[in-house]
Amino acid sequence: MSEARVAAFPAAAQASLQERQSVGLPCQDSLKISGVLLGSDAGWQTCRILRQGPRLGPGAVSHKQMRVVLTNPSEVAKVRMQTQRNPCPSSTHQPDSKPKYRGSLHCLKVIIKEEGFGGLYKGCSALLCRDCSASAMYFLSYSVLCDWLTPDGRNKPGFLVVLLSGGFAGVLAWGLATPMDVIKSRMQIDESDQHKYKGLIHCVRESVRKEGAKVLFKGLGLNCIRAFPVNMVVFVTYEGVLRFTDHYINKK
Repeated sequence: MSEARVAAFPAAAQASLQERQSVGLPCQDSLKISGVLLGSDAGWQTCRILRQGPRLGPGAVSHKQMRVVLTNPSEVAKVRMQTQRNPCPSSTHQPDSKPKYRGSLHCLKVIIKEEGFGGLYKGCSALLCRDCSASAMYFLSYSVLCDWLTPDGRNKPGFLVVLLSGGFAGVLAWGLATPMDVIKSRMQIDESDQHKYKGLIHCVRESVRKEGAKVLFKGLGLNCIRAFPVNMVVFVTYEGVLRFTDHYINKK
């Protein structure tokens, strides 16, 4: 079976009232995540390694820590901009009042000014937990499903096998990632004048106490509906590119 080297896509976007303002941030996330995954992966034969037995050692954890450092500031800004409903509190009674965050860079500047650089890394623990668990499930489930669905005697999965394996791998990954994604977003929305949550465990405890365990799975349906077709295309594209590259190299 051919190796899969696939970049995990960013988390599902929260409900947005100002989508125009934050359209650039998901693109930044995709570029950063793809660069880290493809550039720092311990060997690009991830799926082959997982078929021999998952190895989630220090290298994998370090890789995820680097990803959190790169993506958490833009995650915080994205969530803040997508969830702001009213103008800046100090000017709510003025007829020509402006929103608190007027763009991606302005949002980052305001967060640094009001909360310091630490504000850019709110929710980083939840993001790390989400990415580690989801990526492990993502690659492992894809490898297992490909092995299971590929007929004996074939060393490469067929087109339909890649489609189904990639789609279900994305759904399983988001099924595992959604609880931490919910907690991450709640921690990142928590601004300096609120201080609702003291940390990851406190956020989980308070959210479950007030809204029940089902709060951890808000948006799960939409995440899975999006994940299936997206990851079908992702894995088919990468498998196609890798096979084309192998064929081109072998011809030389």
